[in-house]
Amino acid sequence: MSKIIKEHQYEEGLQESKKWLENKYVGISSFTEWKNLNLNDIHISKNGMGSCFYQKPNERVKSKGKRIRIGLRGCDLFSTYLRKLPYLSPIGGIPIPRYLGYRHSLIHELTHFIQFLQKRTFSEVETTKNELEYLIETEPFYEHQLITYEEKKRQELEYKQYRGVK
Repeated sequence: MSKIIKEHQYEEGLQESKKWLENKYVGISSFTEWKNLNLNDIHISKNGMGSCFYQKPNERVKSKGKRIRIGLRGCDLFSTYLRKLPYLSPIGGIPIPRYLGYRHSLIHELTHFIQFLQKRTFSEVETTKNELEYLIETEPFYEHQLITYEEKKRQELEYKQYRGVK
């Protein structure tokens, strides 16, 4: 899997992710903050693992004054941790190219931004659902690697038994 994201792909990924969400959330493009969101509002950490949306970016040290933080090392594996969805990733996740993972992280964090702009409760179910829909729509190759909730439970139980955890 490629771990290289070319400089121009950061902007392309942001615009592609925004466009995908604008098609899903009618009217979101009328928000000035949404229209003005650009790469200057995103801290991209080449060594970081996690990604995050900040409601008040100037009040958080980790945000570095940015609205969104994307840790690129965490973009190499597609992993779902929610159980309220029809399909999930296996317990070890699905290895994906970093650029696809970057776009996934953007979909997730931009969904939080939409929830913030629309003054809605933050929901991990909605963000993860959007990630899954985006994956299946843009990269259908990965759909066959997704599993059911029952299969994930079976894998977790098997892993616990292997590790000797009760």
